[in-house]
Amino acid sequence: MIVTEFATTATDVVTCEACWRNPVQAARTTSHSTRRDLLCVPCAQQDHPVRVEIFPPLGIYKLSKHRNRRPPRSEKRVAI
Repeated sequence: MIVTEFATTATDVVTCEACWRNPVQAARTTSHSTRRDLLCVPCAQQDHPVRVEIFPPLGIYKLSKHRNRRPPRSEKRVAI
């Protein structure tokens, strides 16, 4: 469902999530997702996917909060 009248929050993007060029003018929601895509009208009409789904944050470099973390160098382990 595509709507052109929607409420925004302080953390919402102001640039289309699909083309990253035009200002946001529409919101698209799907029945299987609680997420809403903020798009420009041409991208919403042509059903363009958002780039965040294509390239998830930190997914390109395979970085995540679950990676093995080494202790900081100041906290060296001492063998007893």
